[in-house]
Amino acid sequence: MLLVTACACCVLTGIAIGTFVATMARSATQAQLMLFFVNPPLMALSGGFTPIEAMPKWIQPFTYTNPSAHFAGLARAVMARRSELDVAYVQLFALGVIASVLVGFSPWKFRGQMS
Repeated sequence: MLLVTACACCVLTGIAIGTFVATMARSATQAQLMLFFVNPPLMALSGGFTPIEAMPKWIQPFTYTNPSAHFAGLARAVMARRSELDVAYVQLFALGVIASVLVGFSPWKFRGQMS
């Protein structure tokens, strides 16, 4: 259940990022091109391919704002070490905060664009 909740938060952040980029773009093509510059850094800084500790020190603070990094850490803890909520609550809380901020901000920006 912990992993399903984390998946839901991660999917919500992905939808919110897509909505935000779409509101910034003037066409669907422009939105796709903008996402080419958003998605690769998010995946590279997620810690899924390279451990965050192995990244340069100056880039490590940027991973704390990356929802994929929190999800990768939480999924690794739950699936590999069978961790429970008492261990993974920090990452789940961070993922929930990022999701709620982005899900709250993206529709607000979208409504502003519609009016």
